[in-house]
Amino acid sequence: MTAPIFLTFLYGLLEVGRALITQGMLTYAVQQGARFAAVNFDSTTEQIQTVVIDSFVGIDPSPTSLTVTPTLNADGTNTIQLTANYNFQSLVPILGVAPITLNASSSSWR
Repeated sequence: MTAPIFLTFLYGLLEVGRALITQGMLTYAVQQGARFAAVNFDSTTEQIQTVVIDSFVGIDPSPTSLTVTPTLNADGTNTIQLTANYNFQSLVPILGVAPITLNASSSSWR
């Protein structure tokens, strides 16, 4: 009688853990892209995106949308903003539960 409740609770714990790990990996990848852009002043958007995609460890980069926005500030300095959105899918699809969108962003001076 308690097995279904226990298994549902266990499944929920695993899914929350997977979501937290995925969020951490997404944040790490975006931060690596910002670091790369800060050190390599002449880097292109494609190179920065490649660094971010290569920094995904243990997660599939295909459901990710990545935006790289370079900005010239009024004081003459350059900044870059990286934003990534990731569609997190549950291992076991539950009826009526849509994918969760995880977000990460980072910025740096160039």
